[in-house]
Amino acid sequence: MGYGILSQALRKWVIAIYLCLTSVKSVSSMKLHRDIGVSQKTAWFMLMRIREAWAVETDEPFQGPVEADETYKGGRQAIMREHRHTELQGGRASHMTAVAGVRDPPTRQVSARVVRSVNQAILQGFVQEHTDPDATVYTDESRAYRGLDRTHEAVSHSAGECVR
Repeated sequence: MGYGILSQALRKWVIAIYLCLTSVKSVSSMKLHRDIGVSQKTAWFMLMRIREAWAVETDEPFQGPVEADETYKGGRQAIMREHRHTELQGGRASHMTAVAGVRDPPTRQVSARVVRSVNQAILQGFVQEHTDPDATVYTDESRAYRGLDRTHEAVSHSAGECVR
């Protein structure tokens, strides 16, 4: 009897891993709970453990090209008018949490961290910490990235440019 239960549990884990691998953007806990017959809470737990097992932790800096950006999380930013978004980007977002991140497009790896603020010293330090000195860094036109000691290119969102 004990082997039957173990076999069923293992089968659910294998199916969950298979669904994560074969879905374009992984799978939600709601879909997983319906597909394998567990509670949504159990499905969420399983997904967190699967994603943690896949996480690649490396201290190696990204070789480039690298994309860098910052954002604010929390609050009700999604429904704010455009002038409020601009205010928040100016560093007056005390009720929101600032997050800086760099992405290595060739490997699709991301490194992100909560930061105290999005000033020049903090953002440039974050980028330098996570990139190789020879890497090309792509950012938006924020002043915080000016003078970056890497090869640097910026897209101009104010001119309607999203990708170069």
